[in-house]
Amino acid sequence: MTFKHVDSVPLSPASRGSLLAVILLVLLAFSGGVARAQSYTFAHFGQEDGLLNPDASAIVQDKRGVLWVGTENGVFRADGNHFVQVQSFADAVFGAVLAMHVDGAGRVWVMGAKRLVYFDNNGALHEVPDLALNVVLDESARLASLPDQPNTLFMLHGGLLQEVHSNDGNTGWTVQTALPEAQLHDLPQPAEVHSLVADPKRHVIWAGCGKALCALRPPGSESADPGSLLEVWDGRRNIPADTWSRLLLAHDGSLWARSAHDVIRLDPETWQVTHFGNPSPHVVQSFSEPALVEDPDGGMIANTTDGLARLTNGHWQQLSSANGLPSSEIATMFFDRKGGFWLSPVGQGMWRWLGYKNWQNWTRSAGMAGDVAWSTLRDPKGRLWATSTNDVNLIDEAAGRVIPQNGGKAVGAVQTMTADARGHLWLGGNDGILMDFDPATRQTRSVARDLGYIYAVRADLGGGAGVVAGQRVWICTATGVGYVSSEDGWTHTHMLHGGGAPPSNAWSMAEAKDGTFWFSAAGGLYRLVNGTWSHVVVPDGTSLIDYPAMYVAADQTLWIQAALPHPLLHLRLEGNRAVIIGSVSSDIVATDDLSFITIDHRGWMWVGSDLGIYAFDGKRWVHCTQEDGLLSDDTDTSGVYEDRDGSMWFATVSGVSHLLHPAQLFDVATPTIDVQDVRINGHKLEPGKNPNFNLRAPELSVDLFSTNYQRPRAVVFLYRLSGREDDWQATGPGTLHFSGLRAGEYTLSLQAMDKRVHAFSTPIEYSFTVLPPWYRRDRSKVLALTLLMLLIAGGWRLSLRNLKRNEALLQQKVDLQTAQLLAEKQELERAQSRLVETARRDALTGLLNRSAIFDVLARMRRVALAAKTPLSVVMADLDHFKSINDRYGHTIGDVVLRECAARLRETLRPGDAVGRYGGEELLIAIPGLDAEHAIARLEEVRAAIASRPIIHGELVLYVTCSYGVAWVNHEQRDLEALVHAADEALYVAKQNGRNRVEFASPDSPHDSVLGRELPGKL
Repeated sequence: MTFKHVDSVPLSPASRGSLLAVILLVLLAFSGGVARAQSYTFAHFGQEDGLLNPDASAIVQDKRGVLWVGTENGVFRADGNHFVQVQSFADAVFGAVLAMHVDGAGRVWVMGAKRLVYFDNNGALHEVPDLALNVVLDESARLASLPDQPNTLFMLHGGLLQEVHSNDGNTGWTVQTALPEAQLHDLPQPAEVHSLVADPKRHVIWAGCGKALCALRPPGSESADPGSLLEVWDGRRNIPADTWSRLLLAHDGSLWARSAHDVIRLDPETWQVTHFGNPSPHVVQSFSEPALVEDPDGGMIANTTDGLARLTNGHWQQLSSANGLPSSEIATMFFDRKGGFWLSPVGQGMWRWLGYKNWQNWTRSAGMAGDVAWSTLRDPKGRLWATSTNDVNLIDEAAGRVIPQNGGKAVGAVQTMTADARGHLWLGGNDGILMDFDPATRQTRSVARDLGYIYAVRADLGGGAGVVAGQRVWICTATGVGYVSSEDGWTHTHMLHGGGAPPSNAWSMAEAKDGTFWFSAAGGLYRLVNGTWSHVVVPDGTSLIDYPAMYVAADQTLWIQAALPHPLLHLRLEGNRAVIIGSVSSDIVATDDLSFITIDHRGWMWVGSDLGIYAFDGKRWVHCTQEDGLLSDDTDTSGVYEDRDGSMWFATVSGVSHLLHPAQLFDVATPTIDVQDVRINGHKLEPGKNPNFNLRAPELSVDLFSTNYQRPRAVVFLYRLSGREDDWQATGPGTLHFSGLRAGEYTLSLQAMDKRVHAFSTPIEYSFTVLPPWYRRDRSKVLALTLLMLLIAGGWRLSLRNLKRNEALLQQKVDLQTAQLLAEKQELERAQSRLVETARRDALTGLLNRSAIFDVLARMRRVALAAKTPLSVVMADLDHFKSINDRYGHTIGDVVLRECAARLRETLRPGDAVGRYGGEELLIAIPGLDAEHAIARLEEVRAAIASRPIIHGELVLYVTCSYGVAWVNHEQRDLEALVHAADEALYVAKQNGRNRVEFASPDSPHDSVLGRELPGKL
């Protein structure tokens, strides 16, 4: 669905000669009125919305409220904001639809060129058999029936009126001529029928017969007289001799008839005939199908060669493409039950008139100088004005046009406007020029320049003592707050600086009825009371935004724009502090990009935004958008005005919109949800019932349909399947699928919600139970348990004797096996322990290997960190070990390693650990060793190797070892960093002469910087 708004370029006067005047008079005489240039908005439905064929020939609405549209290639149903093709028509290759009708039984009849079919209330398609139809597409085709005779259908095609009747109510149908042969001689010749309509009140079928009207009373009608089944209405009853090709029965019971030259009305009581002339502006109709419809207010609308004609005060008002209507001929018109006006232009799909009779729009097509409208108001002299980007425009409602006051010539950026007591308009914008416009002379006077951006101009309300309304005009500018006044002849701009006034960037203002002014500025909120300024302190955490819209209510409280999630705040002043007494959340107003806030004389609040208009009548919030008839969802600052009759004017980026009847916005019908079908594995569910289903793989499908055509985008469907999920989910029209349903009780709840008016439909509930598989049911479980108990009892009795007989022998075997297994287990555990220990030990030195010492060190570190006790890690390296290997051989080197390892084991405590790190490097973990005792303890470790020689045979070797020490840092050191720090300390020990202990610096972030020497260095 797309929104259409068609602008036309206004005609410029090209000639003022008498010939033009004569032509205009002639056109006025034929048209009955001047074509107003207000622009209307439409929703357009085409192929992208599912309406695959753009030529619609018939529209009906069934008893459920579903719209059916017949086209040149099948039938479609309107589903919210899109169309769905009726598949049975596509499968049957029905072809072009010529007429449609809904009878008293709810059947939807469809007539084609060669077939007549109907849909029953279950959606099944039936065809009337043996019907010899051969209708030419250009011929008139109509269907009609009386509500009290649902089994009789009247069918008009090719000038022939036939009666289709069923004696059994549905299956067997007979076709015969509807006009009684005995009275055919009363008909004017030729007796061709042109139109058809049913009159339920009088039990009459009206028809256009030849050059007259005919009243047919079918047999079986309550008032039917067998002697006068057909009554001819011609000149004897003041009916002009004409071809009446369209008949309409109005809601008041009057009969309307249309020919190519005239429209007449027959009074329902007196049968007096009233003539309204030709709706078309041309004398001779040149289009194929004249149409006539009645709107919900009883007004008549006819299609014309140029668009539509609306009967207003006895005259036809012409509407054309200049008003936004489609440019092609409108073939079909229809009003649905909620007042929605549907049009079908030839080859252009379906159009729906948005805001019919409630919205008028004024754009370029009416004469406005620009597309964007900034503000609108009515001055003290009753003239209505609107500003566009570069001009000020007078809206002439009577003439239906807009008159740019400077002829389109730029008068400066006009973005804000007000009127003083004289009726002069004060204009401002982003060029910083304050202008005074005199409507009488159409002259603009520059009053001040270099004001920066002029954000707002406003005439005072006269609320202060001795102040007359409109004698002072206030301005909010980038340079601060100022005013011009009648006291000095409106010639001087008084800028208010100092004394607590906003120094710059005054964005918006609002005036209370007592003359108090509120201003928003870059510095916050300000009040001006009797010439005294005060700065208003807003509550902590309040997110006011730049350029906020605001309004002072009658109770002196302030409504002001704020940031999401509460875009609208309600403040009350306590001293110089503002207190939040209420707010409107983003659930109601979904944006913080607001353009205006106002409260009208009814007490209703209006909030403009970039998403449309939000209105509150004290009970309900309503969100108004293009779907309602608004020109654009994007409204402008200063873009609201309440007129004297209570109607509302709005300035938008696409022009000015006029809401004629604001109360209609709140007269919103409850949204509906049309459940087409609810099935579980093909079994249909009904509300109020709770069937049981014995299914292997149950799957629930739900077909949802929407008949919410007025606000299709706003209505969503809510659903919840209790027993599977507890939360409500939202969806649109279509099919829901629930698969994998387990055994249990379920309730499917369905509900429609209108997001824009926060209204809900009554929930519809479908309950059902999915039974578990037979083997999981209680009866099966009891049976299975009984059988099992019997089997167990029998087996137990059978095996009891064998059990006792073999018990002794079995016990002997068990004892023997147990003894053998216990011995094998003990041996296996000893071997496993030896194997584990062997895997953890270094084969040469008998010390822990690298993997084992790291495991021990990690465990010690966790304990130290948890208990917050010291843990030192020592990296030891035998000095000049390579020289020993090179001089005495690796065998002697191995002896040295084994002896050093043995001396370290003897020196270390039982809780300490030492392992071979690699080569001649050893890694020692000493828990509980703090810096205070480190020197003495590590001296013992150093001396254990260096204090006495290693003797092997006759060889005597003095061996020393260097040591690097690091401690666990309880805040950040990991294991790798700890070992690395000890290794770096070892490197320093090597550098400083070997046979010594060096400590890692504790001041380093990684304990690896050796920038200084700690006490205890040896």
